[in-house]
Order: sequence, then structure tokens, then C-alpha cells
Amino acid sequence: MTSPLPCPARWTLALLVLGLSATAGVGCNSKRDGQGTLLATGTGAATAGITSGATPGALPPGTPPIAGMPQAAALDGPSIEITSPAPGAAVTGPRVTVEGVVTDLGLGIAEVHVAGRTVPVDASGVFRAEVDVTPGVETVLVEAWDTTQRRRARHVSVVAGDLAAEADLLPGAASIRASDAALDLIEPQVAQGVEAQRAQIVQQVLATRLGNDTKMTGFRFGAVGADVDAIQGGARFTISIADLAMDIEHKAKILFVFNTTKRGTIRAQRLDIEGTAAISVQAGQPSVRMIQVVARTQGFSVPDWADGEEGNIRRGLEQSFAQAAAPAFDQALQAAFRTTAGTQAQTVAGKPVRVDWRLERLAFDDEGLTAVLGANVQADRVVNASGPTGSVARRRALPTLAGGGQAGSTNAGLALGEDLLARALHAAWRAGAMDLRLDAAAAQRLGVPALDTTALLLLAPELSQVVAPGLPVVLDVKATMPPTLTVNASGQHRLALGGLRVTTLVQDPQQGLIPLADADWAIEADVTLVARGGQLVLEPGATPPVCHVDTVGAAAPGTETVLDRMAPALGAQLLRAALAGQGALTAPALPGFTLDDLRPSAVDGALVVLGTAKPAATRAP
Repeated sequence: MTSPLPCPARWTLALLVLGLSATAGVGCNSKRDGQGTLLATGTGAATAGITSGATPGALPPGTPPIAGMPQAAALDGPSIEITSPAPGAAVTGPRVTVEGVVTDLGLGIAEVHVAGRTVPVDASGVFRAEVDVTPGVETVLVEAWDTTQRRRARHVSVVAGDLAAEADLLPGAASIRASDAALDLIEPQVAQGVEAQRAQIVQQVLATRLGNDTKMTGFRFGAVGADVDAIQGGARFTISIADLAMDIEHKAKILFVFNTTKRGTIRAQRLDIEGTAAISVQAGQPSVRMIQVVARTQGFSVPDWADGEEGNIRRGLEQSFAQAAAPAFDQALQAAFRTTAGTQAQTVAGKPVRVDWRLERLAFDDEGLTAVLGANVQADRVVNASGPTGSVARRRALPTLAGGGQAGSTNAGLALGEDLLARALHAAWRAGAMDLRLDAAAAQRLGVPALDTTALLLLAPELSQVVAPGLPVVLDVKATMPPTLTVNASGQHRLALGGLRVTTLVQDPQQGLIPLADADWAIEADVTLVARGGQLVLEPGATPPVCHVDTVGAAAPGTETVLDRMAPALGAQLLRAALAGQGALTAPALPGFTLDDLRPSAVDGALVVLGTAKPAATRAP
């Protein structure tokens, strides 16, 4: 046993590739961002897939639009250019300065909003505003209206807050609470640790001298048991040894002339070694100091000829065995309280990462122990080399996991801090977890409808002028920023995705994939933590996600309208596709143990999981 935590192979948290179960019927609250073109003019104009002369009404007559999709006219409002900050910029202060230019398209500028607040615009159309930001991916929306109330919007996403360098170990990243009832589970391992030292104990006891004329010729003992209870500052322990037998040989002189040898066996039904152990942490490893160790025998007997030395022999046996067993028990305790350390290869969001755990401190009280660990997660192979060089560090203290717990009920808990979650998401992003292709095969895996040009035409029938129905549509997604998760005590956590560059392509039967448009997406969603199949996953909250979409490239009439209609349907699919890898961040663990009956909750700054620690063999199917 190497740690007081649940098993790395069995207690895994699917926290970081969240697998949000957005369905085709779950869309976005669309905050209309957009300027540019959905269709790349001139590309594939003579192909079967994209024709400048496609017949209007290519869909069956009377085909209704998807329920709830807006059918407003084109939103050709003022042109907006955000000049600062740059997309993906790191903002270390509590505010970011947003600057840009609004261009009048002939109808006059009526109003400009930045993050929902009206801002002044000078004669050249320049605007500037200070916007409050909170740590994480923050998306700022800029909106402009002309005098006829036509609206246009753009967005910019930044990474706000202090950043912790990717190579740095995050202090206080996670904590484990094991109640006194959970500590009972380590007792067999402690006993086995002493049992493993049987040969060394026997040799040391046999080397003990009982007197000038008496020596031990053999030593045996039976089953080893252990009892460990938490106390303030350490542990109180009892090692029970059954059926001790020590063979002795005594040489004596009769009348100082004749030598005689007497042999016999000393027996004890049981020997208990009791004491306390002060346990601290040195250089990332537990350090055990044994104090107040005493040994007592029960059912002690000696051969008749040794009756006069029974007291001395008893004390000699107790002392010799206690001295011999102490190092073995010391090692067994250190192993029992040693958390998983060093580098572990794991998979997060379907990508290989390296996870480092380091024990920082152990705190014992009368009801159990708390282990606090530092941690780091890094990409095994970097795919996204640009972008923020550190993960968001909120540096909020972990919650205090305390209290008792009886066997068979809640007896252990785990807290994962936001900084660790941010680092894991950052590492998965570095490894390319957010870069994906949403095609028919991916849609089938996700359980969502495959996209095709017929679906686009249902959303915006006017596209029949340039797109033929029935051709597959593919979305290529490239993430330029890591996702972030804000943990809230309400249980509704905030997942933010920014800098998603989405390229829309049509699968042409002759020319293959033909690019139609590039767009920048930002998605924010409420998610909840639930237990499913022995794992923890994040699922969508009751509120639909909020999507911001800007096309990239030259403008074409009606582009904003098309995006406005597409965003609710595509946003949910993008979210599902981006986060559906079902990878797992493995928690530090006790090999051979599981955590069942998971009860997830949260405090501000940490995800908390309570459950029942059990030996792996007794885990319910």
C-alpha cells in the first residue's frame, strides 16, 4: 500500500473532458456576433456541390424551418473592428481596456455597447471602455446599432487572471480526507508490512542474549494483526502477535564440576506492541517517529526449571521483540501514509499527459487524517505551441474536509482545487484535445445528427442560391485558447471556451472538401457535477449555453442572419464535440481500494467528492 487515497486504476474523475450531453434540441442563447462571409465566393463555383446558379427552392416545397430559429432580415448594422485586446491575450489585472472603431455604413451610428454598457464614440468612430473581468476565459461583446436599429456585433476572448507557469507544481492542489473508519482499511496492509519482515525480526530476536549461560536456539510466531487509530498529530497503534514460541538452551554446572544442558520452549499466547507514532512530511515523503512503545505478553509460560527466571525472560522477550519489530512497523506505517508521488502517465481528454503528485503535509486529528498534495499536469506532446504560457491560478484555499464516518457509510473525501482543474484543462488543450473534426462519423459517436447542406438550407433557405442540398458538411475546429472552469457552491459551474476557430467545409463528390467559411466561436455553459458508473462527469445545466460567433473574412449580404440561425443548432454540437473525449484525470490513490457511493458537491474554489472507501475486491458491480 502506497497511499491513503483511493485507487488510481479505479477511482478516476472524468472531470476534464466533460462529455456534455447537449442534444440536437439543446441550443445556444445566441449573442449575435458577426461580420464577414459564410460562403467563399468563387471557390468551387462550377462544382456539383456549390453553384452560383443553384435553383431557388431546392428544398421540397413547404419544408418548415426548425422551430425557434429566427427569421429576421439581414443584420447589416455598422461595421465593428476591435483593435485591443488581441484575441487570446493574457490580462493580469481586474479590468481590460477594450478599444475599437465603429464605421458608419451610411445610416449613422446610434449607439455602441461594450459588455452591455453604452460607451461614447468620437467623430472618427473610435471607442474605448474599461471592462471588469474575472479569472478564466472572459469574452467581451461589442455591439453597435445604426439609426434604423440595425445591429452588428463582434467579440473578443481573453484569458484573465494570474497565470501559473506550466512547469510549476501547484501548491495545495488537492486534498484527501480519510476518517478513522477509513483508516481501518489500511490495518491489514500494515500487518502485512510487518509480516513481510518476519525473517529479519526472527534473526534479530535470536541475536538477543538472555544471559551468560542462556541462549535462544529457535524462534517462531504466528499471525500478525494491526490496529491503527488517528490521534492529534499522528497515530496510535497496536501490533498483535499470536502464538510465540522461543526455544532456549541453558548450561549449568553441578557442584561446580559437572556441566549439564537444559533445553525447553518459552511460549506466549499473544504479544501486543503498543505505542504512538508522530507522522510528519519531509521532502514529500512521510516521516514516522515512534514514541512511547511498550510490549506486553499474555499467556506466558516457561519450562519448570526456568521458573525462577520467568520475570527476566518475559522482559527480555518483550524488549527484544519490540526492538526487532519497531523498524518493520515504522516502514509499514510510512508505506501506509505515503501518497502516490512522482510522474504518472495518464490520459485527459483522450490525450496523453504527465501528472506529478507531491505530498505536502499530513494533518491528523481524533477523527482521521487529511493529506494535502501539490500537483502538476503537463502535455506529453505539445500540439498547440502558442497561446497562454500558464494556467489560470485563483489560489483559493481548499475546503476543510473533516468529520467521522462509520464503515459502510461516507468515510473518505476528495477535494480538487480550481487551479488543478485549470492546469489539467490547459495541459489537455496543449496536447490538442480541443482540435477536432466534426464529420458524420464524429456525429454518430456523439449521438447528434450529422450536418449536411440540407440542414443548412433548413436554417437559412436563402442559401439555396449558392448551395445544393444533400451534401455532407464538415466542421474543423482549432482551439487557440484553453477552456476554463469556474466552480460555484451552487453546483452550477461555469465552463468557458474561447478562441474556437471553426472552418466549415462541404464534401463535394468531385473536388473533395471545399472550404466555405471561417468563424471564431466563444461558448459559455453552466454545467453540473454528477456521478455515473463510478465516475464523475460534468453535464449541462438547465440554462442553454451562450454562443458568440464572428465570421472571418470579407462580408457578404445576409451573413449575420445565417450565423444567427445556425448558432443555436451548431453551438450545442460544437460544445458536445469539443468535450466528448471522456478522458479522466486520475486522482492520487490507495492501490487496492475504491471509492463507491459517490456524492459530488462543491464549494467556491473546489470540487468535492464524498464516498465510501472499500477494498477493491468488495466493490459492488
